[in-house]
Amino acid sequence: MALTPAQSRFRERYRAQISPRYNPFRHLLWVFGTGLLLMGFISATLESVRLLELLVVPLTLIVTNFGEYATHRWLGHDHRRRGSMFYTRHFVEHHGFYSHKSMAIEQGRDLRLVLFPIWLIFAMSLGVIAPLSALLAWLWSTNAAALFAITALASYLLYEFMHLCFHLPADNRLTTLPGVAFMRLRHTVHHDPAHMGDCNFNLTWPMCDWALDTTAREIP
Repeated sequence: MALTPAQSRFRERYRAQISPRYNPFRHLLWVFGTGLLLMGFISATLESVRLLELLVVPLTLIVTNFGEYATHRWLGHDHRRRGSMFYTRHFVEHHGFYSHKSMAIEQGRDLRLVLFPIWLIFAMSLGVIAPLSALLAWLWSTNAAALFAITALASYLLYEFMHLCFHLPADNRLTTLPGVAFMRLRHTVHHDPAHMGDCNFNLTWPMCDWALDTTAREIP
């Protein structure tokens, strides 16, 4: 690990302002527990799924991959939106805390800057996934709506899981899972101040980075 003096001071200030009530294990449990419970509940509503309805799954994966890319690139790294909450949390705080030379979580409370806030999965479920599912149920079928909701939630959890793996210590076994090591290296390059604003915005699978030509030209 190689921390600059400025980064060390930033970490000290940030850790000092974290509430003493913050519990990283509770954070993990709420995010993944909520997502998995919702997926299980929605899965129970599926009945006699037709082959055509299964097309919702790959289509949803494409849509969520673009949403991941667009949010990360145009909200998380848009300097014209300095007043936005997401820009502050992502660019100012997350990138200020973790650089390409110091990516690993050092203590449990550092997890606060890796996972999204607990409330976001509820906001996404109620404010985005639920209304779109209702629209799909009206336009197509309840099975299609359920498959969309399950896949969207799975994409959210996969993003959280992958991002967690990227910031675990290098000797953690999760970092060696198929696909994780490759995406982890891409994310490390993204955390290089020289590249963070122009490459490697996908965290789950780099479809949009490939399509929009924002993959780093050189990966060490």
